[in-house]
Order: sequence, then structure tokens, then C-alpha cells
Amino acid sequence: ALAASNAVGAMGYVLAPSFADLFTDEGTDTPEDIFRVSFTAVEFNEMGYYYLFDGRWEVAPTADLYSAYSDSDLRRDLTLGEDDGDYEGTKFPTTIGTEDLHVIRYAEVILNKAEALARLNRLSEAVTEYNAIRVRARLDPHVLGTDVTSQTDVLNEIWNERRLELALEGDRWPDLVRTGRALDVLGLSPDRAFQQLYPIPARELIVSTGLTQNPGY
Repeated sequence: ALAASNAVGAMGYVLAPSFADLFTDEGTDTPEDIFRVSFTAVEFNEMGYYYLFDGRWEVAPTADLYSAYSDSDLRRDLTLGEDDGDYEGTKFPTTIGTEDLHVIRYAEVILNKAEALARLNRLSEAVTEYNAIRVRARLDPHVLGTDVTSQTDVLNEIWNERRLELALEGDRWPDLVRTGRALDVLGLSPDRAFQQLYPIPARELIVSTGLTQNPGY
């Protein structure tokens, strides 16, 4: 992961100066874009339509996510809207569907690199990496030995930054599963552990006789 992150960094990608530039009505080009899917009013996406109050509002962010942002974190109001305790996802600002959707952007690569460094116990380097994300969000950078003091502290801060930075972009559930935190964070009982994997569709089991169904289904 560290080698791959360094290879991407050598390609010249940098963070967009403003977080707001990443999520515009028609998809503004930024130096952070690595893989982005473009849409138009004719060939549209429905993300905002499902997330916004003036759409169908079938996907609602939680109060827990809203409160996870500090008041000074500029990402909060660019990610979530709040009205009398109800929340909408504002990363996709229209119901027209002309926004371009990020599949991967350089901020995620930076957080991948930070996590790899932290797992290698190169904590000072890891903190330097994720501090770039914090500073863009107008948050104070962390100081190793003061704000974070251990490998566990650093990993937890990186995972928190992934939650806040990449909210509504499809990373949260895979992150919880791969880091072994899904049951604890979501308050699920051990008998639901099997649900961390989806069932393999019956048609795939029929045509691929070497496959076996995932446990629990």
C-alpha cells in the first residue's frame, strides 16, 4: 500500500486547495481527481436526488455522523445539511444529477499512505500525511506526543479522518469490515458477523461449481 501510494504521489496529484471545489453542480476539474465519472443532465446520476430534501430523500445521514464533525470543520456543511434534527447529504448538490462522482481522489491515497505508515509504526510520517487533510479542513494539525501518543491513537485518527473526509462516497462500510470494527462500531451482536460478507447469488453458484456459499446464508 505504501509503495502504491508513493507511486501515485509521484504522478503529480495534489490536494485541491478547497474542499468545496470537489463537489460542484457540474463537476469542477481539480488537481485531486484520479478517477471520476462524469454525468450530464441527459446522462445523469441520482445521488443528490436520493440524498436531498427536495429529492426523494431515501438515504439520510445520521445525527452521529453530523456530530462527529467539529464546528470548525468546513467539511461538515459541505457534506451534510441539517433541519430540525433531520439530515441530508449535500455532497451531491443537485437533483439534476450533473455532478461528477469521485471513485478515487488523492485525499484517499494520502489516507491510505498514512495508514500504511502507521501500521509500519512510522508514526511521525503518518501524522504528517493525515495532517494535510486536517489542515485543508481548517483544523489544527496534530502533534505526535501531544494529540496522539501511540500507534493505536494514530490509526484511530486516520480512520476518523477517512470517515469525515470520505463520508457518503462509499468507503465507510468497507473500512469498518476490513479493519475488523464493523460489529463494535455499529453495535451488532456476534451472531451477525456473517453479514460482513454478502451472499453469493444462486445463479453464480450454479454456473461456477467450484464456489461455495458464504457462511450464514
